[in-house]
Amino acid sequence: MGVGGTISFGLPTYSKNADIAEKYIEFLLDKENFFTWLGAGTGMHAGVLAGFDDAPFWKQDACIQDLRETSKYIHLPGYPGPPTRAAAEIQSKFIIVDIFAKAIQGTPTKEAIVWAESEMRKIHQKSA
Repeated sequence: MGVGGTISFGLPTYSKNADIAEKYIEFLLDKENFFTWLGAGTGMHAGVLAGFDDAPFWKQDACIQDLRETSKYIHLPGYPGPPTRAAAEIQSKFIIVDIFAKAIQGTPTKEAIVWAESEMRKIHQKSA
């Protein structure tokens, strides 16, 4: 299992060119254009969606064949629940990683878990 990232686009409400920006995003995410972009990444963006497992670019380079079905093994922060702002913040603050770092540095396991739970609760309470 692994944690995947997301590709996000946003349009500020104050944008003077929101209609053009929206069309540009639609252009980028058009299936053919998106396939081209994914192919240019030669596997860098593997696991985007299972719907792209049969994209033509996977056949262009034998070195990336094994990455084709990574969407089966990569999940967004919050899995098996929905990807939330709190889950993304927990990931971006490396709280889970820090549990292991604390253990390596000699912190007792239960103490590291209590610390992580406390940090996660703060984040969830803030976003509630």
